[in-house]
Amino acid sequence: MKSSILRKIIAGSMAIAMVAGTGISISTGNLIGTNISVSAAETLTEGDYEYQINDNGTVTITKYIGESLTVTIPSKIANTTVESIGNNAFRESKITSVKFPSTLKTIGDAAFYRCYYLKDVTFPSGLVTIGQSAFEQCYLFTKVVLPDTVATLGSYAFKNCPGVTSITLSKALTSLPHEGF
Repeated sequence: MKSSILRKIIAGSMAIAMVAGTGISISTGNLIGTNISVSAAETLTEGDYEYQINDNGTVTITKYIGESLTVTIPSKIANTTVESIGNNAFRESKITSVKFPSTLKTIGDAAFYRCYYLKDVTFPSGLVTIGQSAFEQCYLFTKVVLPDTVATLGSYAFKNCPGVTSITLSKALTSLPHEGF
């Protein structure tokens, strides 16, 4: 019975840690004979970005906190390679252009969702994944050119982008997602 209560306390603590985004470590000691350590990724800040260090030692940008309308995402933050733009990182920002680093592999779900003024985007060779609704409702897009390294394109990735008149697909795509454009 004690181990059941302890498991519920640990599960609740894990949920709080994940929602709060703070680090927490829990050890059960000798109560049930097993040590369990849990930690949530710490959110760090440098310049115009909030970010997290991934388990593989790379950076995911989790939020843009800058004010510039033209954004050049660095290839490194805190001397660590930027490989991902996280879910909702630029959501509803007023940026007009973004330049991605050659190190970028993943653009997360809704990363640029409702960036109504975003017009100028060049995707880097080496980009592999564009998440669900990543650029949905970017009204000023006129063309989408996906490098041949993009293998995964999420549903609604470019949905409701009425200005798009030209699309160049990646040769690595084996299927088109539901309402991708």
